[in-house]
Amino acid sequence: MTTLTVAHGNWCPPAGRKVRRDLWPFYLDRQQRARLRRLREVWGEETVIQIYGGGVRIIGEGHDWRFWSVAELDAATTVRRRRELKRSGAA
Repeated sequence: MTTLTVAHGNWCPPAGRKVRRDLWPFYLDRQQRARLRRLREVWGEETVIQIYGGGVRIIGEGHDWRFWSVAELDAATTVRRRRELKRSGAA
């Protein structure tokens, strides 16, 4: 099972100081930003997406979904995307 990588801690760079981005635990790499962007496109801008402890929690539309593997998250995202396409009449 592939788990999702997560940054730990609550440290952030001091205001006005240059800090190497790789030292900031909440910095997402290009692949992680792309995944988050795709999740936002499918789940909606008003949805809360939390990445923590190797999992993802998506809160929105009166639901609270939790995914503990990339495969599980991708499967649910695909189902949701198909459902939205059917609603819009694009499929």
